[in-house]
Amino acid sequence: MAYPSRSTGLHEEIVGHPIDNTDFVLSLKPELSYHLSEMRIAYTNVEKATEENQPSQPHAEQFCWHLNQTAHCLDQKHKSNLKEDGSRALGSTGQD
Repeated sequence: MAYPSRSTGLHEEIVGHPIDNTDFVLSLKPELSYHLSEMRIAYTNVEKATEENQPSQPHAEQFCWHLNQTAHCLDQKHKSNLKEDGSRALGSTGQD
């Protein structure tokens, strides 16, 4: 497995270099792996668009959608109360 540098996180190294981390990536649920990868792509697209003074909202919305899907993949107790747009339901703390 590749080890992260001080300026990046472990998740960035794993998602950014899946071939170097094949065993770990293959141990993930396919749906989770897909959404993590898509989140990383969307994040990179937001950074690139921002640097080029281009609209980044579509990429940011894509990132949020995949983040929401990732939360649902990880929510084994099915207590996630995120709405389709990624925001919490009104009046809910998520601490059910």
